[in-house]
Amino acid sequence: LKHPHRASAPAVDAMGGGASSKKNWQRGFHLTSNVEDDVGDSYVQVYPVWTIAITRNQRQLASATSDNRINLWCLVTQQLLIPLVGHADTIWKLSYSPDDLLLASASSDGTVRLWEVGTGMPVMTLPRNHANWVLSLAWSPDGRRFATGGSDARILIWDAAEAVEAAARVADVVAQAQEAGDYEQAFFEELAAEEQARADQAKRPLVYWQGHEKRIHD
Repeated sequence: LKHPHRASAPAVDAMGGGASSKKNWQRGFHLTSNVEDDVGDSYVQVYPVWTIAITRNQRQLASATSDNRINLWCLVTQQLLIPLVGHADTIWKLSYSPDDLLLASASSDGTVRLWEVGTGMPVMTLPRNHANWVLSLAWSPDGRRFATGGSDARILIWDAAEAVEAAARVADVVAQAQEAGDYEQAFFEELAAEEQARADQAKRPLVYWQGHEKRIHD
């Protein structure tokens, strides 16, 4: 629609697209895990970044690089917080939970891993249920579940909240068993086995769909 009393600007200007020399965006800062030379003028080792994610409070950024690492950066101080190591192949997708407590990573090694945002500690590795690469990941609005898509054309739904809670229950029982006396040992061993069985079940996908003909990618 056109305003009757105003000339319409070109569509490319209205959308902010197209190349232009009128605006030069200035870089505020940059983050890199590349290895610089002794002088600092160039890099002797370059690690391309495959994907990034930013917390909702915009205080932390996660980047996945070609060395199969995830780097957590503080956007306030612009410093590297900690590298997360565990994946054996390319990391295609990173996604923070809506409450910014967990970071999920999806990789070509066929696994999805959960990390604690506050410490960088690994929470768990979910078992391989995609036949090959895991390429995409999205959280539910309440942060309890997430969906993954892969090169096997499957969509899987995971109950992250229950998996994390079940793992915590196992850890609690194991801690109690270590402090228990000899007469209570058998009881706690049986309880630990039951909780571990529940935890293993909680780490499995709730449901999966096999409807697409090709890989599912963001």
